[in-house]
Amino acid sequence: MLGLSNKTPLVSYASLAVCLSLFALAGQAQTITFEKLPDNSDPVDNLQLPLNTVFQIGLTGLSFGYDIDGDKIADQGVVIEQRGNNDVVGGTLTCAAYTNAYDNIANVLTEEDNTVSGEGGQWLIREKRKCANDVDPSGNVINQETQYSMRDDKPPSEGTVFNVDFVVTYTGVLPVSMAGQIWDIDNGEAFDVTAYSEAGNQIGPTQTLGPYCANPNGTTNSGLACKGTHRDGLPTTFTFADLDTPVKRLIISFNSSDSSHGFAFDNFAATSAAVDLSKELNPNDDDSDGIADGQDNCQLVSNPDQSDADQDAVGNVCDLICPTTPTGSVGIDTDPFSPTYGCAAGEDAKRVPMFSPAWMLILISLLGLLGLWWSRRPSAEKTTKYT
Repeated sequence: MLGLSNKTPLVSYASLAVCLSLFALAGQAQTITFEKLPDNSDPVDNLQLPLNTVFQIGLTGLSFGYDIDGDKIADQGVVIEQRGNNDVVGGTLTCAAYTNAYDNIANVLTEEDNTVSGEGGQWLIREKRKCANDVDPSGNVINQETQYSMRDDKPPSEGTVFNVDFVVTYTGVLPVSMAGQIWDIDNGEAFDVTAYSEAGNQIGPTQTLGPYCANPNGTTNSGLACKGTHRDGLPTTFTFADLDTPVKRLIISFNSSDSSHGFAFDNFAATSAAVDLSKELNPNDDDSDGIADGQDNCQLVSNPDQSDADQDAVGNVCDLICPTTPTGSVGIDTDPFSPTYGCAAGEDAKRVPMFSPAWMLILISLLGLLGLWWSRRPSAEKTTKYT
């Protein structure tokens, strides 16, 4: 796809790689949909993510977990769930995030996305339930015998830990804006979403999603006024915009329910006040410029006009070296020490001067000589003696 022409010196690709990484970062979706894991691999159903699993957006890292002891710090990892995978048998909520549809053929309850656009995708985060089908990242089966439930209206019971909170933990550059979705809020369910600073102080007011009930004008068993009818298979969005203090942790806690509940978290805009699903809803157009990836001459950076001055099948915005010098042009700079090497005279090449071909060869040679000298030092110089 990059389509580097034969006029580009091989040794200049180091600068190209650096620039490409910056372009890829700029084109990265700001909404985490869990359709891909941090290593860009595909999720698997009932995958328990370790606490140290970090999703990266620019200079901001974030991880997801559950706080089981009330100290606002995640102690348990989360579970990736696949929608509609028939994890619920005989009406018993086992390995599912929520239930809102019945499969008459398989005789099971399933999780369905009832949005018109299908914005939920295939994957989301659920609670860690009693599930014999959980797996670790290596594919080993885990018989999860302890359930960690967000419900706060139940007494302790054997095999179940109640009053668990969902925690998003930020590292690196902390954000002041974020938005996300909780799915299938119904049966009087309500969730509180609260932001906390690095010092542990609450930032701004708590946002309460729900309750949503069978009677939209009624009240829950706990006395909360219903905000509307059931949100079966639909998302409810929370938004924090331009907070006064950067956020270290975002905590979601259970507030109310008239019956059994599930927790389903998806489409998290970790550093933005708006959930943007444009890329996810257009999987064949990575940069959302209206040009399909297979025909796009710059797949990661939007360029709907497809401008390509040198006709080398690489769009101008992605042609990092000699973007206006056609292949086979006359008057090419042949000085290997020049930053415009390979370009037509007068072109403002984008190559960093010190990364012209000759300088790169010299640098590589010096590094090679340094490595050779290091490997041939007397052993007495390379080891430390302990007495």
